[in-house]
Amino acid sequence: CFATLKDSPKNFIKTIINILCAILLIVIRDVRYFTNPRFWAEEGTLHFAYSYNHPWYQALIHPQVGYLNFYPNLATVLATLVPLEFAPLVTTLAALLVQLIPIVIILLSSSMLWKGWLRKIIGSAIVLFVPLTNEVWLNTINSFTYFAAIAFLILLEDIPQSSFKRWLFRILLIFAGLSGVLACSLIPLFFILAWLDKSRERWLQTALLSICAVIQLIMIFSFRGRGDISQRFFWIGFSTLGATFWTQSILLFTTGYQNAHEWGKFFRFMFMKQPALFMLWGKSLFVAALALIGTATLNLTRRLRVIFLSSIAIMILLFTVFSIIPDKYSFFITGWHQRAFLAPNMILGWMLLAGIRFPQGKGTSAFIRKSVACLCAACLALALGWGSYRYFTYRVPQSEWYDWRSEVTAWEENPQYQLHIQPDP
Repeated sequence: CFATLKDSPKNFIKTIINILCAILLIVIRDVRYFTNPRFWAEEGTLHFAYSYNHPWYQALIHPQVGYLNFYPNLATVLATLVPLEFAPLVTTLAALLVQLIPIVIILLSSSMLWKGWLRKIIGSAIVLFVPLTNEVWLNTINSFTYFAAIAFLILLEDIPQSSFKRWLFRILLIFAGLSGVLACSLIPLFFILAWLDKSRERWLQTALLSICAVIQLIMIFSFRGRGDISQRFFWIGFSTLGATFWTQSILLFTTGYQNAHEWGKFFRFMFMKQPALFMLWGKSLFVAALALIGTATLNLTRRLRVIFLSSIAIMILLFTVFSIIPDKYSFFITGWHQRAFLAPNMILGWMLLAGIRFPQGKGTSAFIRKSVACLCAACLALALGWGSYRYFTYRVPQSEWYDWRSEVTAWEENPQYQLHIQPDP
């Protein structure tokens, strides 16, 4: 921000205005997150409960479901410092901070990928509107998905010239690596770029993420309990991958949540009733997805093509294979397991934006590239349209939104009272 102010006060003002607009859009989606904040799932039942009853130094490094998720540990430790009725507000604000960071990185970026304010604004809109965010919205247990997107954006950035920005990126990568394994999955790409760029800073970024990955592996293989290593690593086939990518990404982008959800139920029904037919459908969808996504990257440089496609593939594979969810066929029900597809769908949206390049000149090559740009523009416009509609129309029913202050009062009057935490079990 200081560098932006120094270079151009007008750009600094535009950046601040866009950040404030993003905050406003987040708040008006549902003001209850701020006027009547709540804990979400394990954020309250595991992380805050442990932080509330243990010393802060134990709570910060305690793995809950088989790996270290440092950020909700930190947020819930901070939440114990305020009166209990205000504790969910602390974690909500902590989640808000992480959700804003990708937008701030894009708005302050000097990369050619985000050249021009129109691209910066669309890139920021992708963060808010493109992925399904109901279950990951403003809660810290799912901040790891935003940290994975942050790590990806750092991967795209040119090497920072300012020491402040270099240190900021290093700190963000440490938080990302210690808050789940998803960001760590990008280590091979950081290594490749460090090798190609011959950059000391890239090597340092790679080393920081690698150290975090070692810590995560130690936690994973030493942890015993719900979510330990014995409950993970369920292999899936190409048919499941094909159906999953279509329902959770391609159809979601182009036809909207409701239609994609119906297709997901159709594929699940087909698998249960006619598994052989599902295998044929799934493998065909897998090949079609490869062809479609490959076509959408024709306007990208080889470097960007590798970064985008590898990141999407690695994240989807890691989450579907490493997850403790045993029913892998539930992954192709659109709307289920939203945290698995938030970061890959953001990256897919950014990839479509990067593909909107209209070359000069005539001829077959120029015509193909212009056609690809139109395809990317149409898909991204549909994704933003459907996503915006879902963003502003879906709300958690009031009957499922408990008044936390009333819950705390009831618990203080009767310590045996079971506090209600969203969502209902």
